[in-house]
Amino acid sequence: MRGSGVLAITHSFTAARRALLYRYIGALLPKYIIVTNGIFVPDSVQAGNTSSVVLNCNNSVNIRPILLLQWYFNDDKDPVYQWRPQEKPIVRGVLEGHLDLSKSGNSQEAQRVLHLYNLVPEMSGEYTCVAHFEGAQMKQTKRMLVYSPQEDLSINWKINKTEVEVRCSTQGVYPKPDLILQRDGITVDNQHSRSWKNGRGLLYDAETVASFWPQELRDTEEFACRLRLPETPHFGIIKTNIIFIESTYFGLGRGAVGHDVQDKSDLS
Repeated sequence: MRGSGVLAITHSFTAARRALLYRYIGALLPKYIIVTNGIFVPDSVQAGNTSSVVLNCNNSVNIRPILLLQWYFNDDKDPVYQWRPQEKPIVRGVLEGHLDLSKSGNSQEAQRVLHLYNLVPEMSGEYTCVAHFEGAQMKQTKRMLVYSPQEDLSINWKINKTEVEVRCSTQGVYPKPDLILQRDGITVDNQHSRSWKNGRGLLYDAETVASFWPQELRDTEEFACRLRLPETPHFGIIKTNIIFIESTYFGLGRGAVGHDVQDKSDLS
């Protein structure tokens, strides 16, 4: 990088070739070589997970040590984490109360790795690591999504004067969920979906509703409610059988008398 006195290497060479390249360049520019292996931040993690989550400012430095290491969250002007050699780290903002300092020593190798615990959806966003060296600076950014699985996933039905209404609903999820109602494994047409913040931080409630003429329905119908959280591996599914009998009481010629939950599962 002409004029800056700094050379950043990020190519995916094999370890042997990379070592030879570093040795060759190091002989030419021994004072200001920074080797960046990329930042490690998980794409998505589950909120409340008891296991620690690692953020790694994965760089190695030849010749010059780190003078200042900072982590920033989104567009915050002040770092949420800051460390200088021989000083205690400063933790603030979104990381406060979620960083396990007992796993960090005072070396630059230990301090560039953050161990987070008990994450919440509000910790979703972009994390930027900035490492300062003598005469140089390295900056890398990556986004992390902290998702919250559903507290409940259910299918309910009711009979109006002219139709049967089937409703799929969920509560307490993040991010905004995709919710789909299926009949016999096929997505129902003309279902009406909506989602809204439920007043508890970033969490959403959501529902999707479909209506049927009684003549459309068989004696036993299987409905499934499928939930997926975008950009995460999480999904949920619940299936139910609705059994109908002949009746004039409901004004439909048919009336639903009960439902039997066959399967309810979710996978993170």
